[in-house]
Amino acid sequence: MLKCRWIDFLFSVLPIKRWQDFLVRRHIQNCPECQDKLATVEEARELFVPESEIENLQGVWPAIQSRQDERRGQKPQAQRRWRWAFAAAFLFIVLAGAVWLYLAVGPGKGSPEPPFAEQFQINSIEIDNQPAQAFVYHPRDSKTYFVWVEKKT
Repeated sequence: MLKCRWIDFLFSVLPIKRWQDFLVRRHIQNCPECQDKLATVEEARELFVPESEIENLQGVWPAIQSRQDERRGQKPQAQRRWRWAFAAAFLFIVLAGAVWLYLAVGPGKGSPEPPFAEQFQINSIEIDNQPAQAFVYHPRDSKTYFVWVEKKT
């Protein structure tokens, strides 16, 4: 039921026909509750009027045109504007959240390493009781240190 409401919200917020078509098709194919609400084939056939029963078509078109004129009033256009406004606001909120999340946790924002917690210091090195020269190599983003020691010549 919550999924149906969520799909209905997405359908009304983003008034893009392809998006709405995608939502309806995917949801109705997978939701048994919504499939139960659909009309059966027999119920749909009852809505159609056979051509032989239609006698006078001249009075039909003015009635249809008057209904269209009623529907073209201010309300549907206002609803479309509000839908676009809500869609734009929703998109803005999503983008603002993504930017905030990137700035808060993005690269280089991890937990800072303590300044001297894992560092070491070589005070003196000797080989055969003679001073030696030490070379220390520390690869980036690694906790490994390589120390090479040679005799001074």
